[in-house]
Amino acid sequence: MPKNRIRGPALALMLAPALGACSNGSAMTGDGKDMADPAPPTDMTTSSSDMATAPPFCAGGTLTKAQDNQFMGSWAIQSKVTQSQDVPGFGTKESTTTTLSFADFKLDGQNQLVMTQKDCKITSTGVPGVSSVTIPDAVPQTTPTSTAAIKVCDTGGTVSWQRDQATVLVGCKLADPNTTPLPTLPSDPAVFDQDNDGKSGVTIKITGIVSGDVYTVQRQRFSYTSSALPTAGKANGSTIDRSEQNTVDASNTLLKQKVPLNPVDAKSTFRLAKITGITTCTELIAQAGTLFP
Repeated sequence: MPKNRIRGPALALMLAPALGACSNGSAMTGDGKDMADPAPPTDMTTSSSDMATAPPFCAGGTLTKAQDNQFMGSWAIQSKVTQSQDVPGFGTKESTTTTLSFADFKLDGQNQLVMTQKDCKITSTGVPGVSSVTIPDAVPQTTPTSTAAIKVCDTGGTVSWQRDQATVLVGCKLADPNTTPLPTLPSDPAVFDQDNDGKSGVTIKITGIVSGDVYTVQRQRFSYTSSALPTAGKANGSTIDRSEQNTVDASNTLLKQKVPLNPVDAKSTFRLAKITGITTCTELIAQAGTLFP
């Protein structure tokens, strides 16, 4: 049986979804326990294709800063990433992971508009009829923040914008967050107990035809694109996610096998809502239903 989501911006695998990533020990910026069986478990990635750099943006237009003030301030962001996989005996199934986060927009030292994202909660649909997935809040809330540039493009009077691809690591510390291979063993010195539960990497709980805990590491790669500027404190658009995740161990050996996953970009989205007076994850989670009805 398959196994394997965190985000974000979500930051998702199916039986054990792809979370939101490994860390070099500090906030990531936009593109940047021994096992009894010595054989490494097969890796589980959230995508069959990699995205080391963000897709081209504003190729036929002009970058502008005229609308920067429409973004400035504190927002909540709800990002959804949908992926598909072939489940033996069940056919092609889709799973959606939703990440609830803070999104703060400001100008950096070079007068560049940037967005800093801090995750609070991740939920997953699991594989309907096959498994359910629980991602403890300790996972997103111990994941490093990500900061990436916001680019606004004017193409003949039509304005669009993009948050550049960000790279975040979860459950591991790598020399190069973008290129160093993800660990595959819990004994790898790059792996650490990010969520402080006594297990390697971060823990995702699986219940269903196959049940157990999976201990994972992840490299999150994601960007946001919208064809419309924020209006009345709201915005929405598309999420492009090319994250990858390895299971370094599991409480059930059936949850260690490889599960190829493919992003469903047409169903991966985000929503923004301007916030005031909400400063903690507990407050944001409590207000999520009002902010994102």
